[in-house]
Amino acid sequence: MPWGGGCAAALSIRYGAQVDAFEMYDGRDHERSIAAVHASGARLVLMAVGPAGKLHVVNVAETTGKVCLDVGRALSGMWAGV
Repeated sequence: MPWGGGCAAALSIRYGAQVDAFEMYDGRDHERSIAAVHASGARLVLMAVGPAGKLHVVNVAETTGKVCLDVGRALSGMWAGV
């Protein structure tokens, strides 16, 4: 489920946490996503990037100094309950 479909709001309501949503479409969003993560006050970044994005998670963590986890579809299905 895309973030625009309510996943971010559901996570925020369910866990009482601030959720900053960012939707990537392809590799061209790489630098934009790093900038968004860097600008966020979050120290933990949950990502669902798919098979081609595994190295992107590592790059975001190295570049921003934040903990980045690829949680895949569990983000919307299990944790958000949407």
